[in-house]
Amino acid sequence: MMKRTIAVFMALVMCFAFSGCGKKPNDTSKITISHCQGEWCWPVLEEIAKAYTEETGIEVEYIYVAAESYDQWREAQLAAGSEPDIMWGMTNAKTFFSSGKILALTDYYNSVSPFSGHVWKDDYMDGILDNCYDENGEELISNVLSRAQINLYYNKDIFEELELDVPESWSDFEKAAQKAKDAGYIPFSVMNSSTWTLEWMEDITENGILDENELLLGVKAGVLNFTDPEYVTYFKLVKDLVPYYNVGFNSASWEFEALFNEGKAAMTLNGSWYPNQHMLNETPVNYGVAMIPFVDDSIYVGSRNERVKYMVSPPSGDIVVTKKAADEGRADAAVGFLQFISNANGGGKIWTEKTMFLPVIKDVEMPEIMKPFEDFTGDTPYVYTASRMIHLDPEAHTAYRKLFLDYLENDQTAEDFAAQVQKLYSGYIDDLIELNPVDINSYLDKIK
Repeated sequence: MMKRTIAVFMALVMCFAFSGCGKKPNDTSKITISHCQGEWCWPVLEEIAKAYTEETGIEVEYIYVAAESYDQWREAQLAAGSEPDIMWGMTNAKTFFSSGKILALTDYYNSVSPFSGHVWKDDYMDGILDNCYDENGEELISNVLSRAQINLYYNKDIFEELELDVPESWSDFEKAAQKAKDAGYIPFSVMNSSTWTLEWMEDITENGILDENELLLGVKAGVLNFTDPEYVTYFKLVKDLVPYYNVGFNSASWEFEALFNEGKAAMTLNGSWYPNQHMLNETPVNYGVAMIPFVDDSIYVGSRNERVKYMVSPPSGDIVVTKKAADEGRADAAVGFLQFISNANGGGKIWTEKTMFLPVIKDVEMPEIMKPFEDFTGDTPYVYTASRMIHLDPEAHTAYRKLFLDYLENDQTAEDFAAQVQKLYSGYIDDLIELNPVDINSYLDKIK
């Protein structure tokens, strides 16, 4: 079984690359925060950091790591003891909390925030912190900054020229894409150097709301399997759409967005923050926005075969304060930053107005241009997607991504690729279960 000795070595090397590794212990005048946010977001982060420093005297140093290598970098830092005070983008917080790497935040959440004057947890919308607990549901261990809503964006001028209807289903999407391609346009601009513009299509799979341990045990027991029809359908769909992607999508990064902005692509996927970028950059493209197409029964016979407006689901808690920060006397300063950025009249106001991410805190006013996104939400509970299993382990996910890149350009069938992915992840399950104290035997007894 693969071990993580390489990751530890990388951590030792990287420690010298970031000034946060060389800070003196008990230095409470500065906190460090790692993240993998895009460059467009950096000025907003700097504005919030400046405001926090002006109010508290505590400086903020950001450590940026590219999204495609962030998982490995994060685990390497934790293994080497060189982690920053706040880690933003912690996809497996529960595991590291169990191993003593993450600070429990329950007492802070139950105390009054010095910035809002309210009990800190009461600054958040109802239910938003539901995914911020440890695996036992006892301790709050993480934080959230925003809700992300990914949508289908389309070029209104191209759609009017070609007399296209805004697609509701993926079958409708393929028809519109073909017409756009025949007319000489790029039908659908995506990138695969970072995962999210393709993985948002993974909502085919509906396995219910499962936590990390249930996912691990489900794969181990064979209840969850990458060769299940839903996963095979996802793998087939993304490959069927390859003829409509922009050339070089398997290596290009943010080029996909430029292609849409320049009027060369008919459609793309982007987040609720895109209108802000469009406005700030004075982008000339005349865009429209719609919900992501649903999977209809001509693609998968077990689909809902209808458009569903999901309720706002609690985001995964992906921001944590490290135990190292507490051990070196910077816990209050680190938590203070999170309290500041969740204050509707302080950092929360800056974050919402400048990023246009959907807010998680109460009483913060959304910009007018964001109001239409409220029409895309409803009262249907949102289930976890296939990406939850694909992201079970950073090392496994990195290996998966390499296979996925090849799959999209070779003649491998979706069924064969699914079997290959199942074999890959099966090789990691025992190690992952060992890291997560779970009782496989009692679980197997329950499902018999």
